[in-house]
Amino acid sequence: MAFDRLLHFRPRVEMLEDRALPNNLFNPLASSLMDVFEPAPGPHAFLSSLGLSSSASGGLHSVAFAAAAVQGTGTDATASSAGLSFADHGDGQDDLAALVAHGLARNANVNPGVLPADSHPFGATYNEWSARWWQYALSIPTSQSPFTDTSGADFSVGQSGHVWFLSGTFCLNVNGMPCTFSNPAAVTRDVTMPTGKALFFPILNSEADNVDFATGQQDLGFTPDQLRSQITPFMDDVVTHGFLTTSVDGVVLQNLASYRFSSPVFSYTLPDNNIAGVPAQTVTPAVADGYYLMLAPLSAGQHQIHFTGGSPLLNFSLDVTYNITVTPGGSN
Repeated sequence: MAFDRLLHFRPRVEMLEDRALPNNLFNPLASSLMDVFEPAPGPHAFLSSLGLSSSASGGLHSVAFAAAAVQGTGTDATASSAGLSFADHGDGQDDLAALVAHGLARNANVNPGVLPADSHPFGATYNEWSARWWQYALSIPTSQSPFTDTSGADFSVGQSGHVWFLSGTFCLNVNGMPCTFSNPAAVTRDVTMPTGKALFFPILNSEADNVDFATGQQDLGFTPDQLRSQITPFMDDVVTHGFLTTSVDGVVLQNLASYRFSSPVFSYTLPDNNIAGVPAQTVTPAVADGYYLMLAPLSAGQHQIHFTGGSPLLNFSLDVTYNITVTPGGSN
């Protein structure tokens, strides 16, 4: 799956036009509740859950949209907005219970089950979790990548710790037609997970770094601020001209635009046979921007998380459904 051509941004997922993967988009949009809680000129590389289009002079653009998160760290967790702090004593469950209670109290009238945007679940902010999501999603070979999983069969790959991740999908042709704003990239995944796991995922997100698909090397030379300026307009367009929706077990979440987060500068490691089709390497600097949700652990039983999003500027839309079976046996 070589990314040897220019990428074009599409609403929600990354459209890979003029590449080895024509009409492919990365779309990590996803947001939902849990039962308990609530074209920038110049060569550049993008990874995002929206679809961005841009052509570069003197280099190739790489765009990939996706939603990702990373496992809990077991460090101290602080709910700064409430002035609460609590130490994780290994299993993290005391902290999680306190954070859940705090989230329920603060979000009772809006999004029960969603952790507050200014909280620090398991010792990290939403901004930091957004970077961890990318590190998780890009660390997995193409054959088991969350972006290419069309059934949920590979859902457990790379998942561990107190926080598990959901993601969007590549935009392949839908009914023989390329994915566009009016023809969404759609996927339904049937997955199983243990109790006691928070869920983190992007409704829509994007990432930028200096990997040049033409050379496979990090030779584009952009600063972190320049990389941010390349993806910010696309994330802006999602709320000004596009849409975001998320529901959990039929409950529609509100004010999703308020869950937008920019990552700190981070690095990630691409394995052999990676989704970008370049040599294995550690990439730095990288930055990301997008709309993310952190949900409290779901109760044992059947659940459904559904999220959609789109952007006319990207000419892309996404429709993702997770049918989740939560089984006893994890930490509660």
